[in-house]
Amino acid sequence: MPQILPFQQITLVSSLSREELEQRLLKQTRSNQEIAKLEQSGKIGYLARRSSQDFEFRGIVRDSCFYLIPYRPYPEHFQPRLVGHIEETSLGSIIFVRFKLLAGTVFFAALSALIFLFVAAVFLFLQQNIWSTLLTLALFVGSYGIMLLNFQQKARIARQLFSQAIDEP
Repeated sequence: MPQILPFQQITLVSSLSREELEQRLLKQTRSNQEIAKLEQSGKIGYLARRSSQDFEFRGIVRDSCFYLIPYRPYPEHFQPRLVGHIEETSLGSIIFVRFKLLAGTVFFAALSALIFLFVAAVFLFLQQNIWSTLLTLALFVGSYGIMLLNFQQKARIARQLFSQAIDEP
């Protein structure tokens, strides 16, 4: 079955143990409560300098599983969430990561798709205007394409941040 929503999946192999990888991810991750405290103190946020930030992700790392979102002090709707787990092997660990759209982005993408399709149906069946229908469908395809490209760009950046987080000592 074809996948409608964008996602990416990667598998990484590391010579580090599961515990070491979890510690490296925890070092680069803050919970939502910790981020709220840092924003209130002025250490991070819109006006804070990027260099003062000592973490890359917000989320949870627990029991060899993780749910991470790259941290940005500004709204970023096409930011991927990284969902994965770490399995230990005799020579190190295997990390399975899946990049998905945020739930709010999925909701608004579905809502906009329904609106586009409703407008196209009105143009086609009530007004019997094929050109307006085709234009509406072209706008739908264009907005979907922009969503795919945006997600791929943000997923590439998130993959680089994730790789740096597990490679840093």
